[in-house]
Amino acid sequence: MISVKDGTMKGQWPNPNTIVCKDCIYRDKTTIELNGKIIPVGVTKSFCEEYSDGKGKPLEILFRDGDCPYFEEK
Repeated sequence: MISVKDGTMKGQWPNPNTIVCKDCIYRDKTTIELNGKIIPVGVTKSFCEEYSDGKGKPLEILFRDGDCPYFEEK
């Protein structure tokens, strides 16, 4: 979610450290390197091997650290 008020842009993105997807075998495994640190950006994407139908993950999973019915630990 992104909003602009008084010329200031604010946004909210899923947290790659707390989202249940971070430990799932079905997660998007995309990573980036930033300042020598590997960041698992794929886990915060709306789609994975199970949520590939075009609708994506529910907001409960992405933004509220909710449980996922497809979760299987890696």
